[in-house]
Amino acid sequence: MDLNSQIIKKNGKNEFVVLPYDEFRKIQEELASYDDLRCLREAKDAERDAPTIGLDALKKKISGRVKTKGCFSWTCSMPGRDCLRRTS
Repeated sequence: MDLNSQIIKKNGKNEFVVLPYDEFRKIQEELASYDDLRCLREAKDAERDAPTIGLDALKKKISGRVKTKGCFSWTCSMPGRDCLRRTS
């Protein structure tokens, strides 16, 4: 990324940088994207050894869903977890 920056010195040392606003916003967006990517990688690393469930087992778990007035709710057999609810 090419920057059209202006450096302001104080006592002979670089003190401030002035950027066009559009370039400043672009840098902010790039930093936010990088931060999102870093967080995603950290989450993937944290869950690397987490237990998983196969598709057939998942189908069995959610087969107990009950239809009620425009929404589906599933019972959840996992301790400490709320039931999943989806409004259609």
